[in-house]
Amino acid sequence: ASARVGACGCGAEVNAGNGAIDHIVPVSGPSDPLFWDTSNHQPLLRGHHSRKTAMQDGGFGHRRGGGVKSL
Repeated sequence: ASARVGACGCGAEVNAGNGAIDHIVPVSGPSDPLFWDTSNHQPLLRGHHSRKTAMQDGGFGHRRGGGVKSL
């Protein structure tokens, strides 16, 4: 069994096998002070983290910063 990390915002249990530690406030990389600040971390299921990251960073048809690109 994978070690429990915490609960996702949806209420599901997050563990090392099904989740990720998310940065609540987006960071630019390891040199960003918020990267290592544990008060800026939250457990999310892997799929929820992927969707959040795509919405914020662009990808899967989304503009950087949120929203869907026009076709």
